[in-house]
Amino acid sequence: MEPFQLRIRLDHPGQLFKADNISPTDPRYTEYTAQPALDTVREELLIKTLPKDQPVELILELPEEYIQPSTQTQLNEAVHRYLQVENKLDQESFQSRGPVVRRLLVVSIAVFFAIQMVAITIKNLTNAKDFYLTDSLAEGLAVTSWVILWVPVQFLTVDAWQRSLRRRRLGTINRMQVRLVPTPD
Repeated sequence: MEPFQLRIRLDHPGQLFKADNISPTDPRYTEYTAQPALDTVREELLIKTLPKDQPVELILELPEEYIQPSTQTQLNEAVHRYLQVENKLDQESFQSRGPVVRRLLVVSIAVFFAIQMVAITIKNLTNAKDFYLTDSLAEGLAVTSWVILWVPVQFLTVDAWQRSLRRRRLGTINRMQVRLVPTPD
């Protein structure tokens, strides 16, 4: 199977891990120089849907003085270490929010029911004279109660689903091999 290739041009290998201070007015400013190039590569690979066994090749175009026999091996090792650390930090960040969100869900459900009860009570106590005002207040409270549930429900559904997709695609990133080529003239 042909490897999926991602080609980037850098001024030096260090730009993979740390962005240089390059101004957007500089023609060298790209999505790979605005931040560490591997962050952009990682995000690009996370949005690609590649077969599980398809190889991935990162082709780095570098000036000739940076291309030595040992550089490619060193960069492959460094890229895999960097990606492992970033992926672990990403996973730990997601997992650390779990207990907070579960507590927030319990509190949100309690607040939801309390606000709903207040909204129902307000609707039931209305009279014909101030119907518009109290009905608006009751509807506003009902909407507010649903909004309070938004964050924990989103975390437990959408964010968990996105995290699951990211975890599956991290295998693709971990298979990535770096190949160095001289910068074309």
